[in-house]
Amino acid sequence: MGVYYDRDGGDMDARDYVQMRQERRLREGLEEVSVQQRPIGSFERFTKGLGRRLMERQGWRDGDGLGQSRAGMPDALETEGQHPKCRRGFGYHGEKLSSFLPVKRRRPDFLISTAYDRPREEDRGDTLLRRQPPASMKLKCARATCDLRVVIGPPGSGKTTYCRGMREFLALLGRKVVVVNLDPACEGLPYPCAVDVSELVTLGDVMDGLKLGPNGGLLYCMDYLEANLDWLQAQLQPHADSYFLFDCPGQVELYTHQGSLRNVFARLAQWNFRLTAVHMVDSHYCADPAKFISVLCTSLSTMLHVELPHVNVLSKMDLIEQYGKLAFNLDFYTEVLDLTYLLDHLTADPFFRRFHRLNEKLVEVIQDYGLVSFVPLSVQDRESMLQVIRAVDKANGYCFGDLEERNMQAMMSTAVGADFHFNTALGVQERFVESDGRSVEEEAGDL
Repeated sequence: MGVYYDRDGGDMDARDYVQMRQERRLREGLEEVSVQQRPIGSFERFTKGLGRRLMERQGWRDGDGLGQSRAGMPDALETEGQHPKCRRGFGYHGEKLSSFLPVKRRRPDFLISTAYDRPREEDRGDTLLRRQPPASMKLKCARATCDLRVVIGPPGSGKTTYCRGMREFLALLGRKVVVVNLDPACEGLPYPCAVDVSELVTLGDVMDGLKLGPNGGLLYCMDYLEANLDWLQAQLQPHADSYFLFDCPGQVELYTHQGSLRNVFARLAQWNFRLTAVHMVDSHYCADPAKFISVLCTSLSTMLHVELPHVNVLSKMDLIEQYGKLAFNLDFYTEVLDLTYLLDHLTADPFFRRFHRLNEKLVEVIQDYGLVSFVPLSVQDRESMLQVIRAVDKANGYCFGDLEERNMQAMMSTAVGADFHFNTALGVQERFVESDGRSVEEEAGDL
């Protein structure tokens, strides 16, 4: 109790308790006498007093004023403590003050959507990547997915003929087919074209205006198409419920090195198109081992560059032996079996014998990837057309349309690739490859 009568009485805890009570009464307006009527430095009496000791070393003593001449204030500043109506600082525990900062309001223009929100222009659909960008989520769009085949390949491989024949064939199956021409150099199309890139840009105008050659002009046309994808989207919008066939240009660099068409395909995938690449290759290259290895390298490079579900097609099967006989059965070329046998055929030529090591490494690259295989096709043959349709539908997940025959056989043939008919490479070989009448033992003896 001595702390209440003697200013320095009691222990430290008792003095601190009395001081806290006096400060509380002052904040509540019950005390009018200041609680800090102490000289300078007295508050460090019960601490280490570093500041006090530094001042004493400079000659300062209790009761002296501050400053070199000791003429400064000798007592500490008096304060009445925290005013009862002051709600700042650590001493107040009442009602929380409202912040002076602007209140953050909920933004209505959010970009991240859920499956239950209405799609907006900012919402992006599925991309070719395995994961979505961090600024968007997968959106369950109410619009149906449109299937699309991009027909690519070297010049003269039969892309336009394939589009014409496949359009007529799919129409007979009940599919609503729309053909889109992306070749600015193609003139006199043999099929009705719903969208023609020549309405946007033509190769002749680019070559005349920019003084470019055919290859450079075609590259410029594809860059121009990539820069004007809004035009392509507007042209495709009226045919949203159709099955699309894209007839692409025949320059190999567009599918192995240049990125304009790949970017166009990626944007189509964002527009909810389900794409599949159909790579056309002349079948008569199988008769020449060196050309067949080149075709395999081109097909592999295209598959890795385009980054789409891919189906390689050996076109013009009715002309497969136009430039020579096949060294092996057709399944050797369609399934791309052991290519070391082709190296043995190349060594028979003195010119290719010099590049045996190079050809051997190319074959190793093709076999290490193990991605390339072919589907034989003759546009005039119904069985081979059905085989290509099944391969492409299995690649992009298409089952059947509204007007097609719906039964278990059609669904299983498309969905899992079950073969209920005799559509193997052996059947195609019997129809298009002439037999020499020799037995298997005679052929093995020649090898």
